[in-house]
Amino acid sequence: MYNKLLVVFLFSIIIRWVSYEYFLSSVLFPADSEEYIAIAENIAAGKGFAVDGSEPVFHRAPFLPYFLSLLFSISRDYWLSIASAINIIISSGVSVVIYLISLRIVGNIAIAATASLFFAINPVSIFWSGFILTEPFFLFFFTLSILYLLKAADGQKIRDFVICGVLMGLAALTRPVMLGVIPFIALWVLIFKKGAKKGFGAAIIIFILTILPWTIRNYVNSGEIIPITSEGHNNLVQGLTEDTKTFEAVPLFTEDEENSMRHLNEWEYKKVEKKRLIRHILNHPYDILRLMIKKAIIFWSVTPEIGNPELRADIFIKLLMVLWSAYSIILYLLAIPAIFSAGNKTDIMLIIFIMISFTLMHMFFLVVPEKRFRLPLEPYLVMLSAIGLSSLRENIMNKKRFLTQRRKGTQREYKERLFFLIFFASF
Repeated sequence: MYNKLLVVFLFSIIIRWVSYEYFLSSVLFPADSEEYIAIAENIAAGKGFAVDGSEPVFHRAPFLPYFLSLLFSISRDYWLSIASAINIIISSGVSVVIYLISLRIVGNIAIAATASLFFAINPVSIFWSGFILTEPFFLFFFTLSILYLLKAADGQKIRDFVICGVLMGLAALTRPVMLGVIPFIALWVLIFKKGAKKGFGAAIIIFILTILPWTIRNYVNSGEIIPITSEGHNNLVQGLTEDTKTFEAVPLFTEDEENSMRHLNEWEYKKVEKKRLIRHILNHPYDILRLMIKKAIIFWSVTPEIGNPELRADIFIKLLMVLWSAYSIILYLLAIPAIFSAGNKTDIMLIIFIMISFTLMHMFFLVVPEKRFRLPLEPYLVMLSAIGLSSLRENIMNKKRFLTQRRKGTQREYKERLFFLIFFASF
């Protein structure tokens, strides 16, 4: 078992390293990466969590910048290369976690190994693994928290609930989207794992304690209660005011209104903006509903979206986009039947709840339709696909056995008829 797992892990590292080193390392860092790097350099220089070294920022989660600042302090010459290498290893480590989750859900080594291999060759994971972004760490913390949640729900060990809470906290400090997933996980516990309610409550307390220091930092520096980042408000406003055709944000205020509010600070402006957004929603409910449906379709589409025109023009990226489309179609064809055929319905429902949570969040918040925002769901898609592939294989084998038995029966019947024919002909 462990030999196969090690092979998949090493294969995952190799394919990501080769892709990044020989095809992607020359590609410009995304804008998000540049900002994470700037914040990390300021932290290492003693200027605090800031982009320009002056005002503290609140729109970025802290884990990645602080991790990068640690690497910067260790090696100023090679810290970005080290960061990319660690990201590749962490991304490959998700394959191991997927194996362990799959094994816990279905109890089948072959299915678990297949799911792990499916993620190892995931084109979007391969593409983003080498860049300085939050995706690899978030995916690792998130999937590992789900593994410990399943262990805790079955074994009722407080240690597993504590580890689950810490991991959920680290995931949220890496990407605040975790805050929107937890209510759905709690709903799953309340419906399907009632015996784990107290333990999960303890996990939530640990989760709150994990993110609390950063929430306090935000309050001290802004005077506002910001659990992790302030970016949720901006993404919500932009996500619900986009044009249904062009997906460009429609301004909530006229130019004169904007000028009249220049005296407001950031938080006062956001309060006014929130009221105007509510009015906008009430005045355009059908447009917003159409917009949300379109964004859900984009979120689950098999056609990859890459906003950077330089990336779209790259031949390797074009190939990767074609592979992604083919890969997604295969996953969907295998995963959808597996939802209904899988034996462990309780744990499968956790996967469904997680998928629903991400879909709903991106219907409201999605601004940039890049597939890296759906990457957190890929581990669960590959698990379902591995189950679907196993079911398909089993059905094919059963059909072959049936046809073989039928053929044998037909041959036996033919021999019996021939025997009686010869027997009676002899008389």
